[in-house]
Parts: sequence; structure tokens; C-alpha cells
Amino acid sequence: WIADSQGIKPGNRMPSYPVLTGRELRDLAAYLDSLK
Repeated sequence: WIADSQGIKPGNRMPSYPVLTGRELRDLAAYLDSLK
């Protein structure tokens, strides 16, 4: 979802982050999950 959010759900407000490494994507996902 984070790497290609527009490919999953076109028109959503979250930008895609295709240049992040796998580690960076996991870290970003963990951060977003901590905001709940």
C-alpha cells in the first residue's frame, strides 16, 4: 500500500513512495501504525 497507494486505490489522498527501500517502508508502516 505505501509503495504504490495510487495503484491500489486511485485517487486516494496518500502519496506513493516508490523510492523507499524495504526497510524504510517497514519503518514508515510501523510509525503510521503507532499513530492509532
